[in-house]
Amino acid sequence: MFAFNDMMAFGAMKALSESKLKIPKDISLVGFDDLKLSEYMTPPLTTVRRFRYDISGLIVKMLTELITNKTIAEVHISLKTELIERESCAPAHSKGS
Repeated sequence: MFAFNDMMAFGAMKALSESKLKIPKDISLVGFDDLKLSEYMTPPLTTVRRFRYDISGLIVKMLTELITNKTIAEVHISLKTELIERESCAPAHSKGS
């Protein structure tokens, strides 16, 4: 399961636990944001880290262009991310498992 962000993953962890599902034995879970709290969850949450400084710099550049030119060209942005592997993921079960 891939959660929209780490906070939603925390909620999913709680709901899965209440449903008696074990992470990662029964289901793998990945978050997004790499909040510091992620490493202290049980099990520690596998998450995707995004580099906020890259985003901030791009936003400032786009706002400056908008203020200066009163318009902004269409922009396609790719941001660097990193998978932080912890303990909330396991290999997929084989079909017979």
